[in-house]
Amino acid sequence: MPYLLSAIRLVESGVATAEEIDAGMRGGCAHPMGPLELADLVGLDTVRTVAEAMHAECREPQFVPPALLNRMGLHRYPSKTYPIMSEEIA
Repeated sequence: MPYLLSAIRLVESGVATAEEIDAGMRGGCAHPMGPLELADLVGLDTVRTVAEAMHAECREPQFVPPALLNRMGLHRYPSKTYPIMSEEIA
């Protein structure tokens, strides 16, 4: 879960685009899919719920759901995360 949350924070802070992060993890780390693709597959609402539960249990700041995830998780989005992330940070 921290892996997914960190990737969302990178997009939120403008360090890289969602496409760049996923491509980097696929190409550089040989992951079958990037963290943002995985978050989309799992479901943004599920990612947020798990992060909230982990934060409530552990009180670790890394588990606080990023603001971008909170904004995105308020709605049911189509399966492609990238356009939504681009809209959210624009």
